[in-house]
Amino acid sequence: YEGAVKEDGRGPSVWDTFSHTFGKVTDFSNADVAVDQYHRYENTQGGSLGIAFDVIWYEPATNTKEDIEAAQRAQDFQLGWFLDPLMFGDYPSSMRSRVGNRLPKFSPSEAALVKAFNGTKAIAERANSIWLYIVPQSMRTLMNYVKQKYGNPPVFITENGMDDANSIFISKKDALKDEKRIIYYSGYLSYLQAAI
Repeated sequence: YEGAVKEDGRGPSVWDTFSHTFGKVTDFSNADVAVDQYHRYENTQGGSLGIAFDVIWYEPATNTKEDIEAAQRAQDFQLGWFLDPLMFGDYPSSMRSRVGNRLPKFSPSEAALVKAFNGTKAIAERANSIWLYIVPQSMRTLMNYVKQKYGNPPVFITENGMDDANSIFISKKDALKDEKRIIYYSGYLSYLQAAI
């Protein structure tokens, strides 16, 4: 609860004290009004809360059983680690078998409590960063996976883009052509449409 002093026994933070000190914030705003949304989300948002995930899709290196299972384990340890407890009330079995008693066990009441959220986001020829690749078909694969495994929950894609090298030598006219980004979004949106 950012700014939610006295919520769940929380005391004021340094920011709370600062933002409530006269003259420190020009328009005298603080988080009090925004935080009130925590109490009114059922009326204003139809009772929907969400959570954002940074999802990487894993493909098997080959079509062997071992590689297919390894890709599924990677997905379980990346997306399933967070989404399975929220949707099913427990961790993926591949995590349970490998991590064992180091994973917490949910009581029936805890499992029921965490099974209240849903949502995910997808990330993605290589973009500018060494770790980002442009793989548009992964959007469809991921959305179909979430639909089949988690019962087609509502999904809001809140971030899905590519970075680009910054060049001070490129003209504004040439920068606005941005064909790589046009192809990027066209590909991802086409695969997203196919998944719907």
